Amino acid sequence: VVHNMGKLTLFYSILKIFNKTNHKIVSLEHGSFIGRKTFVKLFSKILYRKVDTVVSLTNCDKENFDKFHRNVVVIPNISPYPPKNKTLFPKVVLSVGRLDDNKNHIALIKSWESIQSYTNEWELHIYGSGGLKDYLQSYIDKKNLKNVYLKGLSDNISDVYDNASIMCLTSKYEGLPM
Repeated sequence: VVHNMGKLTLFYSILKIFNKTNHKIVSLEHGSFIGRKTFVKLFSKILYRKVDTVVSLTNCDKENFDKFHRNVVVIPNISPYPPKNKTLFPKVVLSVGRLDDNKNHIALIKSWESIQSYTNEWELHIYGSGGLKDYLQSYIDKKNLKNVYLKGLSDNISDVYDNASIMCLTSKYEGLPM
């Protein structure tokens, strides 16, 4: 079973070719097929013939794998938070994640800056900790951004999600968020 977020399944497919073993390969795909680099897509179309089962998280990704693989199943990404009938109250936009370059909170803050005049009643809450905390706070202060809060860590993330109306994810890359 290969938890694939890139080229790992390709590696195991090559091993299977040269080892001539009967081991089954199940590839759990956590990144979208269309998001792959062109050469990785090409090699996937060739080498995935040695993969016994491809497991994707979305029907859309399954359709892409179905074009060149015979055994693709979908196990949808689940959420531990049941859907709620919700209006846009409270007026909180939420982002949760490490305060580092990959999570790209600066893009969210700059976006907020560009719409700040329209968001007087709304707040932006960013939960997480990390090396960019001082940088992000400095940017917020320097630009005099209103209603933007770095909230740190939470012991009850379920309540944090319940008390927001919009969730934003600005990561530069994610393996389909879990």
